[in-house]
Amino acid sequence: MNSTNKSKERRAGKESERRCLVTGERLSPDAMLRFIVTPDGQLMPDFSRRLPGRGLWLTAEAAIVRCALVKKLFSKAARQQVTVDPALPEQLAKMARARFLDQLGLARRAGAVVSGFEAVRTAVARHQAKLLIAAADGSDHTQRRLKMAAGETVVCIGCFQAAELGQALGRDIAVHLTVTDQRWAERLSQRAALALSLEQGGVA
Repeated sequence: MNSTNKSKERRAGKESERRCLVTGERLSPDAMLRFIVTPDGQLMPDFSRRLPGRGLWLTAEAAIVRCALVKKLFSKAARQQVTVDPALPEQLAKMARARFLDQLGLARRAGAVVSGFEAVRTAVARHQAKLLIAAADGSDHTQRRLKMAAGETVVCIGCFQAAELGQALGRDIAVHLTVTDQRWAERLSQRAALALSLEQGGVA
C-alpha cells in the first residue's frame, strides 16, 4: 500500500471518531453514546446512532454521564437550554440492558443460542461456543466448570439475572446459555459491555 492510500485511511479513521463532551478524547462511536436535542429542547439518547440532528457524544461510562449532567455540558455544547432528566444515568443503564436482551432474543430466533447446562456443555466440548452467558444468580460452581471447559478464548457474560435471560428466550428463567455464531457473539459482547459500563459505578 502506498503512502497516499495510508494517509487516506488515517484521515478516514479520524473522521469516523467522535469527541467526548467531558474528556475531550476522540473515540470510535462504538465506545460512545450519541444524544440529540429535539426541537423542543429535550435531550434524547440515540443508541442506534440514526436520529437526525447534530450528535452530542459521551464516552459510554456511568461516571462520564453523571459528570456531563453536573456540569450542564449538553446545554453548553448545544448552545441552548437543554432539558435533561436527572435520572438519565439510570435510564441509560436500563435501556442498554434491554437492548442486550432484545438482541439475545433475536439471536435465539436465528438459531444461534443454545441453552441449558447439558446442551451448553456439549456445545463447549464440540468447540461450538463463541460466547458463554451465565445468570448472575446461578450456581458459581457450574459457571466455573463451563468457563474452565471453554477456555480463556471464550468470553463469559455474567451480569444478567436468570429471569431476565429467561424472558428474552420466552421462558421463566435461563441460567446457562452459549452463542454459537461468531457475529452474534460479537454483537452481544458489545451490548453487554455497554450495559455493564453504564451501571451505577460501572458494576452490574
